[in-house]
Amino acid sequence: MSIILEKSTDMFRFIINGPFAAEEAAYFRKEAYRFLENDSKKILVDFSNCNFIDSTGLGMLVSVYKKCAEKNAKLVIASIKDEKVFKVFQLTRLDKVFEFCESC
Repeated sequence: MSIILEKSTDMFRFIINGPFAAEEAAYFRKEAYRFLENDSKKILVDFSNCNFIDSTGLGMLVSVYKKCAEKNAKLVIASIKDEKVFKVFQLTRLDKVFEFCESC
């Protein structure tokens, strides 16, 4: 598994190391939903070490984004360094949906 979790009182940070594909995405959704059930208000997904994202990863981000909206919480995509990864967000127009932060 290439995801590190960091929890604080009001934020859950997922650090993606390597690809964000089927296995990582399923784990991300499970943990994010669990976190949101505890009335937490912010999920930050750190892509600084991510070198690949596929449609499953994007789908899980959208799923968690919708769950955040239901729970009045916030999903932030942070520190995308790989141009190919950001290009996937642009091609799918998800760069218009998600909140991005370069140095969170």
